[in-house]
Amino acid sequence: MVDVTQIVLIIDIITMLIVIILSTAYIIPIIFIRRFQTTYNILTGNICLTILIASVFWITFNTLTVYNASAMKQSIIACYITAYFPAYVNCSTVYAVVVVTMNRFFAIVYPNKRFFKTQAWCFISLSIQWTVAILAPLPRLIFPLQTCQYKSLTPYWRYVYNIHIIVLLPSILNAIFNVLIVKNVRSSTRRIHAGIVDTNVSTNAQQNSARDVHLLKHISFIFIISVIGWAPVYLYEAITANPSAIQWLFIMLQILPSSKILKRKTLELHMH
Repeated sequence: MVDVTQIVLIIDIITMLIVIILSTAYIIPIIFIRRFQTTYNILTGNICLTILIASVFWITFNTLTVYNASAMKQSIIACYITAYFPAYVNCSTVYAVVVVTMNRFFAIVYPNKRFFKTQAWCFISLSIQWTVAILAPLPRLIFPLQTCQYKSLTPYWRYVYNIHIIVLLPSILNAIFNVLIVKNVRSSTRRIHAGIVDTNVSTNAQQNSARDVHLLKHISFIFIISVIGWAPVYLYEAITANPSAIQWLFIMLQILPSSKILKRKTLELHMH
């Protein structure tokens, strides 16, 4: 008889495989078609890349955990991988979204600074994101000696640390940039209505503001998917202090962000 964990795992794998296919379909045109290589598309493609990497990792990790649990527990290498990579792949995704918001902030607040609209600035931003994603989970890799070598219980601080670097910190950063963007857009709109300006200039400015607000909503939606979608997983970890206690529930909670990403990717591909 197939148990609940295996059923949930199959659903999780199917969902993530579809996400991988859609993310790949979004990335390929950006790589091979030059006119799609705009700053915004590159940043969005980077989000798709992080989602693709995360999906591949979680499919592999969950499958090994369910079907080869004893070997995973006995292997020191697997212990170190478990300590670092789950946090790393999710950090990559959430901070990729924060970088998009940060880029929109600089483009809107400093519209006359062409540097913030160039691909050079785009790749500098991406290098910052990947550096943060690599460094943020390092404390989990530096201090797992007691857990991996001596097979002791995972320190509780690691679960709390996950919540801080994957949920709280990116949420704060994203909220700050979004508030500053909204404040700047509203201030610009008030100046346009208060002053006597050319009709065409006013119309263009209003169209740019509307476009910026639309992009802000789009970015915020992706951020909610990435961060709030993963929040239940890490809250469950922190509350139980043992993710494998109810393994099927831990895997099922991962379906939430994957399914939301799947819905969004489908809409984006339809729009393209």
